[in-house]
Amino acid sequence: MRSARKKSYCSPKKYIRPDKAHILVVGNRDEVAEKLKVFSPEGKINFWDTDGEPAKSINTNIPAGVTANTLLNDYLNALGGMENIRKIKDLQQTVVMKTRGMEITVKQSSKEGKKLVQEMLMGSQSMGKTILNGEKGLQTGAGGASRAIEGNDLMDLKEQALPVKETAYLSEGYQLNLTGIEEINGKAAYILEVTHPGGSKTTEYYEVATSLKVREISTTKGPDGSDVQVINDYEDYKAVDGVKFPHATTTIGVFPVPMKALVSEIKINAGIEDSMFDIK
Repeated sequence: MRSARKKSYCSPKKYIRPDKAHILVVGNRDEVAEKLKVFSPEGKINFWDTDGEPAKSINTNIPAGVTANTLLNDYLNALGGMENIRKIKDLQQTVVMKTRGMEITVKQSSKEGKKLVQEMLMGSQSMGKTILNGEKGLQTGAGGASRAIEGNDLMDLKEQALPVKETAYLSEGYQLNLTGIEEINGKAAYILEVTHPGGSKTTEYYEVATSLKVREISTTKGPDGSDVQVINDYEDYKAVDGVKFPHATTTIGVFPVPMKALVSEIKINAGIEDSMFDIK
């Protein structure tokens, strides 16, 4: 008679040792740090930047007289000033993104600060288009399927239609919180937390020396519906008709590897037909 072999049971505790483990979390330090302290006997959390280097908090004491309002005003002045920004009636941008041998072109046109068309192209083939006609938004996929853009997503889209979205930050509906100074890419930057009217939140970094925005961290939905943190680093600011725009952006979080986007063309007040923004 054949005897049954008894299956041995091995407790996960034998191999999973919390006191010997390293927990890695990607996210906004201000949102996750306190929650992680319970996993550290000493209550110590180590912070690292996007390059894998130890993050440096230079000075959490904000100089007297510096507020969220003065920071934004300094930023807008660094771009070229409100007088030049207000002259922008329509804006066209072409951006080329490259990663893992792929090249994606994004063409964006906006008019009157309230209308927007954005299309992603791979070669000559459209991968999707987003349209805002001033009131309604529509997103169309590569296969032709479309969906209406509503609620908070529509509010965020209206913000994108502005030539410089930060001009809206000082208006009603935005909550601003200047939290400190941190080193970003080797330079000191003010940390500004922004709660947008639609409820979305961004953490933005403005370089102390130049007042220009160098980083923005936001959260979006991934393909599986989970929250994904997106980091955009801005550089190579160049003036176009008196207003500076970043001509290079590195994005981390959307794709498995960082995506570099380079502006190939910006046109201001070149004339855009209203029919471009029609939603049928």
